[in-house]
Amino acid sequence: MRGDWVVPRSAWKALSLIVCATVFSGFSLLAAADAAVRQIGWDDLLPAAPPLADVQDGTSSSVATQPAIMQSGAFVPELAGQMVKLPGFVVPLESDGETVRTFLLVPYFGACIHMPPPPANQIVHVELDDAVPVDSIYDAVWVTGEMSLDTYRGDLAEAGYSMKGKSLETYTY
Repeated sequence: MRGDWVVPRSAWKALSLIVCATVFSGFSLLAAADAAVRQIGWDDLLPAAPPLADVQDGTSSSVATQPAIMQSGAFVPELAGQMVKLPGFVVPLESDGETVRTFLLVPYFGACIHMPPPPANQIVHVELDDAVPVDSIYDAVWVTGEMSLDTYRGDLAEAGYSMKGKSLETYTY
């Protein structure tokens, strides 16, 4: 037994506690990362309307200006740099017919293709690291990624927001 050494039982217990704590803290970090993703809707891409107390000629300016806000292309600067999850429909920009890597995310099917595009603050230009399969552009999807206020101008539309997409998944109703 020369050269062999014995590890006390208390040391093994301490080591196993350290390993367990490390593993479980890793799980909590993953949960925290998922919690950091903010699920948003298309209304969240519109700036707040003026307060209702501002009334002119018997009509509330917030009601009167809501369509103007949508058409103006006003944006929400607080979204820049946030990890968000947004539902919508894919309008492919870079696709091989089976997969897509670069696309416009729009709030309703057919936007930018069969009808005039929505305002720029209702379109998100998305770039994924890798091309992903899209079963059908008729189906809604969830896109998760980091938002920015970078604009995109193309033949189909102008997007006021951009997203560095991390994942694309089918929207389940």
